[in-house]
Amino acid sequence: MISQGILGTLLGTALGAILSFCITSYIQWQQSRRQRRSATMQVVNNLRCWMREMAWRIDQENLWVHSNGMDGTTYNDLPKFPFETSLELISFLKPATAIRLLRLIHEKDAINIHVQWSLWAEEDIDDGQHAKLFLDVAALCKRMSLQVGWPDEVSFDRYKAMMNERLEKSPKQKQPYESPSLSMPH
Repeated sequence: MISQGILGTLLGTALGAILSFCITSYIQWQQSRRQRRSATMQVVNNLRCWMREMAWRIDQENLWVHSNGMDGTTYNDLPKFPFETSLELISFLKPATAIRLLRLIHEKDAINIHVQWSLWAEEDIDDGQHAKLFLDVAALCKRMSLQVGWPDEVSFDRYKAMMNERLEKSPKQKQPYESPSLSMPH
C-alpha cells in the first residue's frame, strides 16, 4: 500500500513535470513566433522606408538631369537602412533572412566607399551598383512582406523598372535584373 502511494506520487510528479515542460515549451515557441513576425513586420516597414527614400532621391536626380541642374539635386551615396543602428531587431528573424540583411548593409557600405573613391578619382559612377542594390532590397522586401501576409507595394514598380533599365545600361552588366535566389525557409 505504501509503495503504491509512493509510486503514484512519483508518477504524478513525473507526469506533472513533463506536462509543465511541454506547456512551457509551447508558450516559448508561440512567443518566439510572435517576436519573429513582429520583427519581420518592422524590418519590412524599414525596408519600405529605405526604398521610399531611394525613390525620392531618384526623382530628385531625374529632375536635376532633365532641368540641366536648375532643379532637383544629385545624391551619390546610399542612405543607411533604418534598422542599421539597432541590429537586435534582426536577431529575431530567421537566420537566412538576418544574414541576407547583413549582406545588404555590407553591399550598401561597399557601394558608398566605391562612390567616394570614384568621386575622388573623378571617375564616372556606375549606376548599376545602385540599381542592383535597390532591386535586391525590393526582392527581399517582397519576400518578407508575403511571409507576414502583406501585399507587395506596387508604388515601387516604376522605380524597379527604372533600376532594371539602369542595370541594362551599366557597363558591368548587360542583362536585365533577375531576382537573386533568396531561398529562405518559409
